[in-house]
Amino acid sequence: NPKEMVVHIPRPKSDAVVVGIPAEFLLRRPDVIAAERQLQIQSAQIGIAEAEMYPHLGINGSIGLAASSINQLFTKYSWTGSIGPSMTWNILNYGRLLGNVRVQDHQYLQFVAQYQNTVLTANQDAENAMIAYLQSLDQAKYLHDSAGSAKRVTDYYTKQYAEGFLAKGADSSAQYNQLFTTYNFKVQQEDAAAQAEGN
Repeated sequence: NPKEMVVHIPRPKSDAVVVGIPAEFLLRRPDVIAAERQLQIQSAQIGIAEAEMYPHLGINGSIGLAASSINQLFTKYSWTGSIGPSMTWNILNYGRLLGNVRVQDHQYLQFVAQYQNTVLTANQDAENAMIAYLQSLDQAKYLHDSAGSAKRVTDYYTKQYAEGFLAKGADSSAQYNQLFTTYNFKVQQEDAAAQAEGN
């Protein structure tokens, strides 16, 4: 009787799955992070567009050399400079600037909808994975039970055959066929149970 080889398939310590998905796990998905970054970028674009509507203040300055003769051009008294404030305001383009703010705001709303859709899709993916996991646990359990039952039936018919039991008027080829069928079914169920366990 050859020794049966036992293969251990690693399993989780507990089949229990926590129902519900913490939001922080979903927010760490790359697609959700990318949608959030796009939303932040577009929010900054609104601020840039609004800033163009206001006056811009600055300080201008210049440094140079000035002298009445070329001999005095590079002396310490020839340095000259000026500094002063400056202001620019694009008031004549106010309609165009306001339109740009509105365009950026509408694009922001599009990115908000895209972000919400991405989060909902991530949640749906996680829920589908959880359901598939629970169903695969049930499938593995039922196939394991079926393989055990098939083994018991095969052992029963093998024992009958070994003891020479043959029903009155029965054909021995029918008994061989029955034994072959049970062995075949047992192997199929064990293979399906092993695949489900691996899944």
